[in-house]
Amino acid sequence: MPSREIEEFAKILVKEVRDATIEECDSNFRPDVRDVIAQRWRKALGSGDADRIADVLIPDIVDATISYLLRALDQEMLPLTFKASNGKTVDLPKDGEGELVGWCFGGEGWREKYSRQRVFDDTTPEEKEALKKFARRWEKKYITCLNPANPNPPKTKTGRSKTGRP
Repeated sequence: MPSREIEEFAKILVKEVRDATIEECDSNFRPDVRDVIAQRWRKALGSGDADRIADVLIPDIVDATISYLLRALDQEMLPLTFKASNGKTVDLPKDGEGELVGWCFGGEGWREKYSRQRVFDDTTPEEKEALKKFARRWEKKYITCLNPANPNPPKTKTGRSKTGRP
């Protein structure tokens, strides 16, 4: 019989990963849901072709499951560690900096980098370019001003440093 601690882990895993994934996938069949995944699913279902339906639904369901697992790690609901092949152990919520979902599914993330299976990227080229520009502006504006090693942090309109430093 599993210990109380294992049961606690199981409860969180089932509620935060399995149930959340099923709820999200169920919502893709509701006619009022209009996001790109729901539209893709309805189009595949409308084809009546079982192979086409499977080609579309399987990767989306797997990605949703992974997303909810990583979210549970990011939000420290599942404070797990990972032992790498070099023997080093990492604390996934802490060392992942709350960004595991983004690192996996963000532009050119782990999914694109490591998967040998089909990936649906619903981002248009224009949206990708806009996201890249936003990221560059954000990095320039915030990373440089928050860097304690930056001797000249950007100034606000009143002349004060955005970091609060003189």
